[in-house]
Parts: sequence; structure tokens; C-alpha cells
Amino acid sequence: MEKTGIILKKYIKYGMTQIELGKMIGVTPQYINNIFNSIKGPSENFLEKFYEIFDVSSEDKRKIQEYEEFRRLPEKYRKELLFLRGHGFKIEKGKEGVIGNFNKNEIFKFLKKKKNF
Repeated sequence: MEKTGIILKKYIKYGMTQIELGKMIGVTPQYINNIFNSIKGPSENFLEKFYEIFDVSSEDKRKIQEYEEFRRLPEKYRKELLFLRGHGFKIEKGKEGVIGNFNKNEIFKFLKKKKNF
């Protein structure tokens, strides 16, 4: 899963500093640095301005949303989901959210099992 900072860095023009970007968006260079280094998630306001300035693709917007939702999960859930993905399970989002849930022992159980082929 690609991190938000890595996706956003693709849109920064060569030589643009975090100071310059911060002035364009109205945030501090430290805030941008925290986002780029996955220390902090971006605010909706930041993302809206960034998307407008840099014409971010729909696919990258989707990836950012997916990663930020993942980031907000408790660490033990993130580890379990990454473990399952690493073992060939495809974890999808549907209308109900992730196709599966965590049981009382905090083990992820799929409602549907799918393998990547």
C-alpha cells in the first residue's frame, strides 16, 4: 500500500521546497514534512488545496483515501490486514466497508474469502 506522502511527492515539481509548498497551501513546512514522512495524516482542507493546485489523478486520490482510512485503524488491525494481504488474500471495500470483521479475539475473519490470481 502506497503511503500518502509518497503519492503527493510525485506531484511536486523538481526543486520546489516544502517552504514554497507550505506558502502555496497555507501550512507550515513542518506540517508538510510530517505528511511526507507519514508522521501525520493530511487534513481534508490540505488535500483539497493540494488536489486543486497539482491536478491529482482520481486513482491517486483513491489511493490516498484508502491509505488514510487504513492509517486510522488501531495498529494491531493494520498488522493483521497486512499479514493477510501478504498471504494472498484480497481485502476489498464494499458498501459495508471492509469485507470481513474482527472477532472478539481481535482476529480478522472474512465474510468472503478471495485469493489474488
